[in-house]
This record gives sequence, C-alpha cells and structure tokens, in this order.
Amino acid sequence: MDYLDIDAPYSFIGGGKISPEVCDGVIDFFNTCDYLDKEPGHHGNGIDKDIKDSIDLTVPRYIKDRRIVDFIDQLAEVTKLYCDFYPQLKTMKWDLVEDFNIQWYPPSGGFKKLHCERGSGHPQCANRIMAWMTYLNDVEEGGETYFETQQCKVKPVKGLTLVWPADWTHMHKGLPAPNEEKTIVTGWYDLI
Repeated sequence: MDYLDIDAPYSFIGGGKISPEVCDGVIDFFNTCDYLDKEPGHHGNGIDKDIKDSIDLTVPRYIKDRRIVDFIDQLAEVTKLYCDFYPQLKTMKWDLVEDFNIQWYPPSGGFKKLHCERGSGHPQCANRIMAWMTYLNDVEEGGETYFETQQCKVKPVKGLTLVWPADWTHMHKGLPAPNEEKTIVTGWYDLI
C-alpha cells in the first residue's frame, strides 16, 4: 500500500487506498444489516435535507462482523502510512474509539454545508484529533469533497481513503453528484 498525498501543498490531507473487495464488503454490510437502524442523515442541529441529504448507518466500533473488521484492518494500514508521513502524530496517544458511519447519498444528495469534525459543542467531539473517510464507489460527475481553506476538491474513487485534521482548519463539504449515488464510510480518531 502506498501513501497518497493530496495535491494541495501543506494541506495535511492524505491517505491511501482500501481494496475494492473490502469496499464491496462494507456496502454489502450496509445493504444487508438487519440489526442496526438506518436513519436520515443528521447534523449538529437535527435533520435538514438542504444541509445533509443522506441515509446513515451508525456502526459500533467493536462490532465483530468480518466485513467491518477487514475494513478497520485496512484503515489502520492507511493511517499508519499517514503517520509515517507526519511522524509528529506518533508522539500523541490517539485511536479509533467512536462508533462510525456508513452514509449513502442519493443523486444530488450530500453534506452540503461547510463543517469540521470538532464544530459542535457536543462533548463527544472534544477529543477528536483526526477525521477519516473512504469512498465506497466511483462517482463520475460531481460528488467531490471540497476543503475550503485548502481550495481542494477530492474526486470520489472507490477505495480512496482520506485522513485529515478534525479541527476548523479543515472545514469541508460534499458537493452533490447530480446523477449518481455516492456511498462513504467515515469516522474519527480521538485522543486517549
């Protein structure tokens, strides 16, 4: 696995690739899981499809389903590459401790409002240090993740996994894909 540095100098947005088979497993889990609830996507102030138009499935961090365990194992490899590129992160103690989300966006859906992963006063957000996201399918037109300060658009490519700082420096939003669905899995690393 190779480290991918996003083409935005000093952006601190990087990552790697997760295998297509593992991505397919996460989508299969989303489509077939009958013991977790799928809900309309919410943001800090509730549900508003003008802000976030998605169907979300919250996945418990310590779930034992092989499809999710395989994903977490490959996410760990991508994160190791990120830490090798930014070795300062190795001086802090942080880990994947929170539940995370699989999010399906219909055509023209997305999280359309600029936000960061520590942008809420909710105590759960206070310890977030890094965010991560994996695109589970390709999107040909639109659907990019736009990081405003970095003036960076990242095209959804199946398996591409991004890691970035969770704070205000990395305000971002999803640009709608007018004619295609988009599915991601996303979460956070917390200081421990």
